[in-house]
Amino acid sequence: GAQRMVSVKLVLDQVLERIYKEFEGILGQGPSLSDSDRKRALLSYLHASRQQLLRLYALVQWSNKAKALAECVDHDKVLDKAATHARMLQSAVDDMYAAHVERAGRYNPMSDVQTALEVLTTGMYSDLPSAIEKLKPAEPLTPAEEETKLRRITQLIYSYLLKVQLPPQIQVVSVQDGYAL
Repeated sequence: GAQRMVSVKLVLDQVLERIYKEFEGILGQGPSLSDSDRKRALLSYLHASRQQLLRLYALVQWSNKAKALAECVDHDKVLDKAATHARMLQSAVDDMYAAHVERAGRYNPMSDVQTALEVLTTGMYSDLPSAIEKLKPAEPLTPAEEETKLRRITQLIYSYLLKVQLPPQIQVVSVQDGYAL
């Protein structure tokens, strides 16, 4: 599992308290030291305090990302959550399929009995919309129209091949009769 976390506030309080106590200690030694020794002690204290504060600053910057890092380090927890999620999804899929099967067995579509009788007795459907009749296939093209359309398709394929970047494994040798070879 993940290691125990310490709050940044606690670390900050301890470091600042230690720096303050060291400063009080240097002030207490001040009268007994010579001027040059007092300056050396103060310089040494300031250097050590600066190093501690820089480390503390780095810690505070890092602590913003510590929670996400702790979750990534705790692999068991992440894998357990993923497995639970997968089980829940599988359960939902199974439940949806069972409901579909159950529903399909219970409900049958309503049949249009009157229309069925009309088709069976007369062989025709009088209410057939005229729009369906408009969808009859068009007359076959004449050879000249077919040639014109084929030429146009070939031009479209050629222009498209000029616009796209083909993978290096594919090479177009020619475009003719609506095919790229």
